[in-house]
Amino acid sequence: MIRVKNVGLQYGDGPEVLSNINFTLAAGSFHFLTGRCGAGKSSLLRMLYLGHRPSRGYMEMFGKDISQLDAHELPEIRRRVGVVFQDFRLVSHLTVFENVALPLSIDGRPQQEYTRDVEELLNWVGLGDRLDHYPELLSGGEQQQVAIARAVIASPQLLLADEPTGSVDSEIGERLLGLLMELNRQGATLLIATHDTGLLERHRHHAGELHLEEGGRLRQLPPVRAKAG
Repeated sequence: MIRVKNVGLQYGDGPEVLSNINFTLAAGSFHFLTGRCGAGKSSLLRMLYLGHRPSRGYMEMFGKDISQLDAHELPEIRRRVGVVFQDFRLVSHLTVFENVALPLSIDGRPQQEYTRDVEELLNWVGLGDRLDHYPELLSGGEQQQVAIARAVIASPQLLLADEPTGSVDSEIGERLLGLLMELNRQGATLLIATHDTGLLERHRHHAGELHLEEGGRLRQLPPVRAKAG
């Protein structure tokens, strides 16, 4: 689904924040993205949802060479990608229901087609009684739950999540991760950036790892299989 070869990323005339990045993500795979604070995890995710295109190198998504795409072709690619941002990015003048439904309404689907799906998803994440609330009335953890629901409502082929459990307690975090993993079981490719070592230890047996090192370089590690016995 994604192939990245010798990619570098820089902002303006500054130094490269990512350097000689090489990795592949197979369709339906599940990876964690790790690395120290400031290593470039958010920049790598930003590149994958096409917030920035690579400064050099080759990046292929869904069989298309990103460097060769015209600007009018990018929205079609972005519609296949769901993103959970670390700062939530909820729309303040929209209700919880409207924020979660936003990807579907932007895609032109009539509300009667998705009302039940949105309500069921919000019930599942524990916010069924917050449908008509605005983001300012929610806690940070509740806003994170809304952000995750919005990212998965359209069943994206690729889901990128930047610290998706960072604002919730461990019980809610496991519940939300379960939702993301269910999407993965249904065929979506999943990449989760995290500092949570506990989360890694509990789930790395079925997830690969992309680890960003000093200088914006990356190692790709396979799942750590549990030892027999």
